[in-house]
Amino acid sequence: MVDMENVDKNNISVFGSSYGGYQATLLTARRPVHHLVLKAPAQYSDELFEVPDTQRDEQTTQYRLQPHSPDDNMALKAIRDFNGDILFIESEKDEQVPKQVMDDYRKAITVKYEYELLIGADHACKIPGTEQAYIDAMTRWFKKFL
Repeated sequence: MVDMENVDKNNISVFGSSYGGYQATLLTARRPVHHLVLKAPAQYSDELFEVPDTQRDEQTTQYRLQPHSPDDNMALKAIRDFNGDILFIESEKDEQVPKQVMDDYRKAITVKYEYELLIGADHACKIPGTEQAYIDAMTRWFKKFL
């Protein structure tokens, strides 16, 4: 995609939510990314990376409740080493990704970043008004880079 005509290779943006946020974070260690939006990024144990989701549910739940750092998690290492622009979006009432995971990511970030707390939002932003709130937050943030 980066080789497509009219793509600005010096202005690559990536958005990821939940598992996509986890994957977007890992992508920054492998590809040039300049702007990163993470909405409630998930976190997984490095040891369970190759294990299918259906076989790691309970282990993942327990893993996420414990504090982790870039020393023991490749996604946190990737976000620590990322030096682009970051918008970090957290859902106040997230029932899927525990607060501990959000804290782990935020502590690992070493650059100045912007943070949005979506008041009253659940993980999928299905509560009326919360989906639009996160779209508005991303739109405001991305306009800075046009």
